[in-house]
Parts: sequence; C-alpha cells; structure tokens
Amino acid sequence: MATETDASSMPTPIGDNAPQISIIAVLYNQDKYLPSLLDNIQEQSIKDIEVVLVDDCSQTPSEELLASPKYATMNIKYMQNDKRLYLKDSYLKGMKSARGDLVLFLDPSDQLFKKTALEYHVKKILESDADILQFRTQTIDDAAAYTAPIADTLHGNDIFRKYVESSCGDQTLFGKIIRRSVLMECASLAKSIVKTPCPDNLLLVSLLYFNAKSYIWSDRIGSIQQSKTYEFTDLLGEMATCYYMIKELIPCLVDRGVDDDVVEKFRSFLFNKIQTVLAIVQKFCVVRSAPFDFASSVDRAIAQLPPYVDHETFLRIILTCLIHVRRTAQTQS
Repeated sequence: MATETDASSMPTPIGDNAPQISIIAVLYNQDKYLPSLLDNIQEQSIKDIEVVLVDDCSQTPSEELLASPKYATMNIKYMQNDKRLYLKDSYLKGMKSARGDLVLFLDPSDQLFKKTALEYHVKKILESDADILQFRTQTIDDAAAYTAPIADTLHGNDIFRKYVESSCGDQTLFGKIIRRSVLMECASLAKSIVKTPCPDNLLLVSLLYFNAKSYIWSDRIGSIQQSKTYEFTDLLGEMATCYYMIKELIPCLVDRGVDDDVVEKFRSFLFNKIQTVLAIVQKFCVVRSAPFDFASSVDRAIAQLPPYVDHETFLRIILTCLIHVRRTAQTQS
C-alpha cells in the first residue's frame, strides 16, 4: 500500500504498467464503510484495479485497517489531506494521482453490483471507445430508484445539450466509468475558468458533459448506493457552487460558442438550484415561535456558513437570486 500525505500538483503519468482502471473514493469519517468497500472491490472478477483513497481529514485515519494482510495484494494508494479540501478538490487530488486509463468514482458506502459488474462495463467502454459510460445504479433502501440516462448514445455537442435538457439530472461523478484523459482536461478547465472555490461536484460533472466527445449508456446495474444525506453546510456549499458557475462558467460557455438556448437553460437550472436551497435555508433559520424576520434569518444562516463561503459572497448570492426572480417575473408578465 502506498501512503502519501500530499499528492503532487502534476498528474501521475500512466506508463506501460498502469492498471486498467482506478477506483477513487474520498473518505471523511466513513471508516465504518471501508472494509466492505475493499472486500467488494477485491471480489470483482477483474483484478487489474488501482484503489485511490483520499482521506479528507477524518477523525480516525485508516492506515491501520489498510495495513491488514487481508488487503496486502491489493493495489491501494492512500493519501491524507493536510487540511480539509472537501469533495471537488479531494477528487481532483485523487484524479491526479490515479494511474488507470479509466476511472470510477465510488462513495465509501457504495457497493459494486455482482462480481462481474465492473469487468462487463470496462469491456463495454473499451469496445465503444467512449469517453463516458454511464450505468444504471440502484439505491439500497429503494429498489425502484434507478439512474435515468440522458440518452443511449451521444456524440459531440449533443452530449452537453442533452445533459442540460434533462435539467442536469445527473449531478454526481458516481455511476459512470470515465476516461482519465477527459477528466484531466476537465480538471484543467475547472482550474482555469472558475477561480473561486467550488466545494460541490456539480462543476466537475458539468465540465465532464461539456468536454466529452462520446457518451454511452448501459442498462445493466453497475453499483448499489446508499441514500445520501446532506448537512446544512453541504447545501450552502452547493448554493455557492451554483453562484460561482453562473458568474464564471456561463461566460466561458458563451465564449466557446455554446448555443444560446442551451446557455439560458443551464443558467436557469443553476438559479433554480439556488432558489431551492434558499427555501431550505429559510425553513432552517426561521424561529417558529416568532414572526418571520428576513434579517434575522440571514444572520442565522451566516452563523452556519462553511469556511469556503464568506459572508459577503452569501449576501451576493441572495441578492443575485432576488434580481433574477424579479427579471424572470417581468419577462413572463
């Protein structure tokens, strides 16, 4: 097992002895899931797997578990962040360190479906030469909940268009096998376009669909996922990400010639997400025994802000959203 405290800023070269696929997982106080995750990966019929674990300052590091003889034959790379990087930057760190030509992101609580699931989908993406293979996922506590595809097969600009027309229904890196070369291009774009911190993965997912040249869908189940629960600070981070994307990514899409109707639909989607989170913020911050006071509600929300969203930015998000709502109402009237 390779252990690193900090990954290099330069991507790891793939080389001749590179694994066929790298599985990347970010850990944050989820050590209880790690044994079952590793056991599940170890049982897969495909064996040429690299496991990249990025520990985002968990209270209980996982070196002792990973040193177990049980996992001695696994190709595991374990990295500990010096400070909390949150999801996007932790995934970027894992991507730079990964050596596989293909990459799969897993939440520590996820499980690959059946022993042949990974081998089947690796073979399928290699045969198709696609940049993204999205597979069906199932939720553990709701067997009827499945991932919906944006299409069966897509190429070029149609990929981002269909993604936006689906109301950006896929907002996670999970549930897909991706070419590492495409991911690194997305990482470069993310760094050059959006200068402000975006803790949520929506930026990377949007850039992935924007940058990919080919997409295929597999109707076979690839993984079983736990229903995800989000903290209040996660929602604020998601809201901030949408705001930064409106401010910095939208102009880039215009400059790169994305069709006007696609840009406007994407802008509306981001504003709608902000409005949804603001509604939750309002419910969270209102003292039920007292009449609603907007200023007091904002003060309570500010008290809960994560470190990557400062007070000024939060107030700007609210003001920007209110202006958008007013303009939309005027246009429709």
